[in-house]
Amino acid sequence: DDDETTKKKKKNNNKAEKHEEPPHEDKQRVVAALKAKRVALGLSALRDLALARPGGRATLCAAALDLTRRPDVEQQVRDKAVRLASNQLFPVVALQGYVLDFARANVATRVVQADAEAEAAAEAEAAAAESPSAAEAPSSAG
Repeated sequence: DDDETTKKKKKNNNKAEKHEEPPHEDKQRVVAALKAKRVALGLSALRDLALARPGGRATLCAAALDLTRRPDVEQQVRDKAVRLASNQLFPVVALQGYVLDFARANVATRVVQADAEAEAAAEAEAAAAESPSAAEAPSSAG
């Protein structure tokens, strides 16, 4: 029995040694393809669950819609989430309200952010105008 086990291990080791790693570029392409499939699968799952489970629609739609705006998410994922929201969630009457509420909330948030940024920029300009620069300051050597 030990002899057979040893022979099987050697045979398996030989198979492992013959297996070559794909070139790095191919490996990256495979990883990217798998990642894209997982993203699509995840977004499809969110959509299907939102359609099938009315009690979880708010949470599921929020999760999918949140992916359209998050800066820590890859652009490719955001793009797919936007297409999901516009092409698959919004046309469903039962989900339109969630999409519209999310859009309104984000527009309002963005307006507030833009106002705050403009106000901060105006304050910075005013502060810069009030304090004389080093070139305009009168020299004390004289």
